[in-house]
Amino acid sequence: MTFVMAFKHCRQRPRLFPFGMGSKKNLNLHIDRKAVIPMIRLIASDLDGTLLNSQRQLPKDFFSVIDRLNQLGVLFIAASGRSYPTLRRDFAPHSDELCFISDNGARIAEHGKILQKDPIPPQVVSQVLETCASLPEVKPVLTSDRGTYANTKGEPWFHDCILAYFDNYQQVDDLSSVHEDFYKISLCDRAGAVKNSFRLMPQSLRDSADLQVSGFIWLDVMKKGVDKGKALQAFQKRYGISKEETMVFGDFYNDSQMLLQAKYSFVMENANEDMKPFGNFIAPSNDDDGVMRMIKKYVLDARR
Repeated sequence: MTFVMAFKHCRQRPRLFPFGMGSKKNLNLHIDRKAVIPMIRLIASDLDGTLLNSQRQLPKDFFSVIDRLNQLGVLFIAASGRSYPTLRRDFAPHSDELCFISDNGARIAEHGKILQKDPIPPQVVSQVLETCASLPEVKPVLTSDRGTYANTKGEPWFHDCILAYFDNYQQVDDLSSVHEDFYKISLCDRAGAVKNSFRLMPQSLRDSADLQVSGFIWLDVMKKGVDKGKALQAFQKRYGISKEETMVFGDFYNDSQMLLQAKYSFVMENANEDMKPFGNFIAPSNDDDGVMRMIKKYVLDARR
């Protein structure tokens, strides 16, 4: 099952210009920076595989570019499946200067202040844990305001995965014993999220929660109706910004709804081919500083 098949309700939007997928040359030929992108007021970017390189590092000039965007009155949003505490850690000491869409849209924050939180209903949390109990290769990770909870005993590979992507990890033998508001449940699946855990989730869970593949081994569970696209809409409404004034960058399946909320939607060159139809443009790869290059060329340079 491909992602496009699984999410067939997401309609492909027509491309603004005919160009070959993945071609930086064609992209540059078909976008006139002054005629096509005259006024961008909001830029949202995914992190892993998009803004960050393969070593999970920010571009060297990231904060200088953000300073320039702030001077121009352009809102920048870091949008990720990562938890809000993790994003604050990753962008310290500049966290309060940024806006965040975290947990795939379950928590959104503006300059250090939480604007919106959408926890998963407790009965859905219980259903996820019961389902995972019958899938030995699938390990759940629960994220709340207080931290990240998982049982990694005897699973060093799982422990390493958590340390790479989550902040304030706490070992818990019985996850059902933790009673807090959880905003995302990440299912770490060594067999592959698309070909294994995504297929194996029962229909009753699909009906009561949103399931989004966020990485090769990651399947995320959120409250029904929560995704990055709806979170981006909340910012657009708050600031009175239209799709025509919005630029978005993404590379993976959990970015699809967010990409559909912008006229200037860029899928990264390094993305899977079945992600390419969700963007109107192709940006150079994350290891070629694609996000920064497109922002500088089509937003910053265009206003000089």
